[in-house]
Amino acid sequence: MDSALRAHLDQHGGVLSTKAAARLGLSGNDLRALVRAGVLTRVARGAYVETKLLQGVSPEEHHRRRTIGIVVSRHGRLAACQQSAAVLHGLPVLDKELELVHTVHTREGQDGGRRFDTYRIYPFPGEDALTHKDGVPTVIPALAVLGTSLRAGLWSGQVATDAALRAGLTTKEELTSWLERMPRHPGIARARQVVNQADARSESAGESILRLLLADLGYIAIPQHKVKDASGKVIARVDFYLPEIDVVVEFDGMVKYGGKDGKDALEAERQRERRIRGLGHGVARVVWADLYNVTRIKNEIHAAYRSRTSTSRR
Repeated sequence: MDSALRAHLDQHGGVLSTKAAARLGLSGNDLRALVRAGVLTRVARGAYVETKLLQGVSPEEHHRRRTIGIVVSRHGRLAACQQSAAVLHGLPVLDKELELVHTVHTREGQDGGRRFDTYRIYPFPGEDALTHKDGVPTVIPALAVLGTSLRAGLWSGQVATDAALRAGLTTKEELTSWLERMPRHPGIARARQVVNQADARSESAGESILRLLLADLGYIAIPQHKVKDASGKVIARVDFYLPEIDVVVEFDGMVKYGGKDGKDALEAERQRERRIRGLGHGVARVVWADLYNVTRIKNEIHAAYRSRTSTSRR
């Protein structure tokens, strides 16, 4: 690779615009050759990202890199918004919502919304809506999660909002203030619902979604509940406790139990569950696949309740 190009990519986070390429003496043919050689990936018209930065990464990181490529290549004219901004701020977003990059104009008077193959542009949101994250123009976290709720749906909005509250990136008061400024925006009812039921105690995307499903099933669910023994000693902190039926619900995410460390973790988890059951509580476990099968979650909880009642009769 040309040393000047290498230096530019290192300095600009692996991003190259056609304008910057011209300053480096690279023609359109040169850029096409670099794409064919697998050195660069075209993420939008006039925007390229170093290919190795897009390989072997999570969907969120892949989207983050594409977002940076598009925004930076527009030289201050665009900023990330909605789920793209959420990803830049380090917030979780469901994978299915990461196909398009979402941006806004950064100045009043620019053209309205437009959609391209790989990204979309929305109107200027106001000066107080804009900030930078690691040098990249973006909307503030509050608008990032509200935009995710408006455009990407309830689950994605709840996941991002809970995480933003947990990280201290916004507050319910700030979110409510912004909602009051967009009373007739399409999807505003859903965004209000997300804010009203947001809870910083959910520690993962799966827990945020599971909390919504438990509420839909009619359960009162207490997040991050401390289970205590007869002496008042805390023996475990569980994801959810259903006080009406005395059942603990645990969400198992991407836990790996391979190798010695994994086996030790698995044994520790089994001992922890035995202690919880020994106090008379039922224990239900939910995995990612169960989030798309509410009947299975309901059956797991009922089985946990039955095991609790059968144990108490012995």
